[in-house]
Amino acid sequence: MHLLTLVNVCFRAFDIIIEQYLPVVFYTVPAGAPLNVSSTNVTSSSVRLQWDAPARRHRNGVIVLYEVMYRLKDNYIDDWTTNTSEPWIVIDGLEPAQEYQFQIRAYTGRGGGPWSDTHLVQTLSHSKYRSLSISQSINQSIISMSSAFIDMYSLSAVLCSSVMSDTKLYE
Repeated sequence: MHLLTLVNVCFRAFDIIIEQYLPVVFYTVPAGAPLNVSSTNVTSSSVRLQWDAPARRHRNGVIVLYEVMYRLKDNYIDDWTTNTSEPWIVIDGLEPAQEYQFQIRAYTGRGGGPWSDTHLVQTLSHSKYRSLSISQSINQSIISMSSAFIDMYSLSAVLCSSVMSDTKLYE
């Protein structure tokens, strides 16, 4: 809340007294929460959150910091907080296939305002692993490539092996 106060200022110069009321604005904590919280780039272990600053009339000064609080859905015992000066953040270290609750609040130099509405995000599950096997006969050699654990969203581990054989292949 802006507190507009008129301050009585007296000046004295050469036996002349000038009295004047000057407006002074005192800033307080934000009266409104960040708006339009959304999430993008959701993976099995991270999410990017973004939001808009509180409405201008509710900022009550310059926003200097945002605090982000998150927890597993309906777990009101364990929560985590982190800060950013930007209206976005990437949260890492989340558990796969879990629903998280996120809330954000803005800070002025006087302190924090109210929390935003809860924003729910479901992290992705680890994708089904696919096994790919390619066998090819080239010059009496067998090259076998198997890729184990190819994640649909990121390449986890690739196992490649080649087997050379001096024997002929019989079908």
